Amino acid sequence: SGSARMEYMVRFARGRTLPIGFHSIPTSGGRPLQSVFQLGTPRSHGCVRQWIGDAAFLYMWAPVGTVVVALP
Repeated sequence: SGSARMEYMVRFARGRTLPIGFHSIPTSGGRPLQSVFQLGTPRSHGCVRQWIGDAAFLYMWAPVGTVVVALP
């Protein structure tokens, strides 16, 4: 379909057109769109991309309503 898949999405804000949150490295056609070594570099429109293990942990740990403070 050409769209990216972002697993374990934890939304914490709304951008101009899209939600912003934490999620795993996006994939397309089953292939990652970045490497683990690229985490922490600007590659999105505001989301925090994580290694899948960290994304899964945060997804399971943070219930709806958890306060998120994002710092630059």
